[in-house]
Amino acid sequence: MVKKLIIRIFKSCISIICRFGDGIGKTNQTEIKFLKNSPYHIVLVAPFGIGNVLMISPILKLLKETYPHCSISVIGEKTSLEIIKYNPYWDNMHFLSKRAIGNIKLFTTVSCDILMCGYPGSSFRMAFYSIFSSSKYRIAYEYPIIGGYSSFLFTHTMPRIKKHFVDMNVDLLKFQKINSSVDERKPKYYFYKSNDNYEKEFLETHSLTNEKIVGMQAGSASEGGGKRWPFSRFREVAKELTKKGYKIILFVGPDEKEIVCETNGMQCDCIILIDNTLDQVAHILKVCDFTISNDSSLMHIAAAVGTPSVGIYGPTNPSLSSPYCSTHEAVVANFECSPCYTADKSLSCKIGYKCMKTISVQDVLQAVERLQKRIGQTK
Repeated sequence: MVKKLIIRIFKSCISIICRFGDGIGKTNQTEIKFLKNSPYHIVLVAPFGIGNVLMISPILKLLKETYPHCSISVIGEKTSLEIIKYNPYWDNMHFLSKRAIGNIKLFTTVSCDILMCGYPGSSFRMAFYSIFSSSKYRIAYEYPIIGGYSSFLFTHTMPRIKKHFVDMNVDLLKFQKINSSVDERKPKYYFYKSNDNYEKEFLETHSLTNEKIVGMQAGSASEGGGKRWPFSRFREVAKELTKKGYKIILFVGPDEKEIVCETNGMQCDCIILIDNTLDQVAHILKVCDFTISNDSSLMHIAAAVGTPSVGIYGPTNPSLSSPYCSTHEAVVANFECSPCYTADKSLSCKIGYKCMKTISVQDVLQAVERLQKRIGQTK
């Protein structure tokens, strides 16, 4: 009780400081004018989560094409940044510390000309860290405080609007007058070149050559447990697809290993993959006909390698966080308070995420049928 009170008082103090800061100096909304061929140093602070990092990654290529001689550093959570490990459009990568003093030291060492904080990820904490970068331009979205939003400590901010996360991130480039087409905004996964034969070897090892393959992920990140559809229903979907001649691959991430215990009830042959690298996962997804998953990183990686997907959404909104401009079918909960999740706060629910339980096996199978028609696979 005392701890909660202290946190509440601290947040209130931060809100008062931000309100005061906003009052004495509004952020600049004017264009940032840079010479195209100058060797600028740009820092991109990536949000937490593999899918979120993919949704910010198009910025890297757009910046490099605009400023060919610039140096780009990416700052973020180590596990999440693994998804852009082989992306050729960044120069340096730095990992956030769990301690504030470590992050202050980090931002001090990456002195830069422009610092951009990706969405979702802007917060007072990131705004505070950003001032240690000595950057003249610090760009982000307004961040939540008690009673509203603030732009304190950032020099250029965008207002919060309901828009797909990819579009919100790319829109941060408007201050530099960098425009882009829908195709240029689509996230892309870049493979490790030494793994070129991995797909063929995988198919041969598991006797999957010329087979129809469905990739499934029944989990999600540990803090996203409320986005998980009951595994028993994934089992039923897998059973029905097996009857139609599909081979099932179940992807199990580092935060999902308890799912393995539930696979004993699978009434079909299922290849279970545990602890594969993200590059290996991307290669395997590339040979799948389509994927079925919760709102998790798997569907974003699948889209980034050109594989169609079915996504299951309860508390989250597919119009904001589904795979961007890809062949995707969204299964949405028919529940009065869904979607409820916003990027301003942690995922939580007072009624135990009943929205996910309203989605039936038949709902998902119907979405699969719609997807099959779109990709010309109706058998």
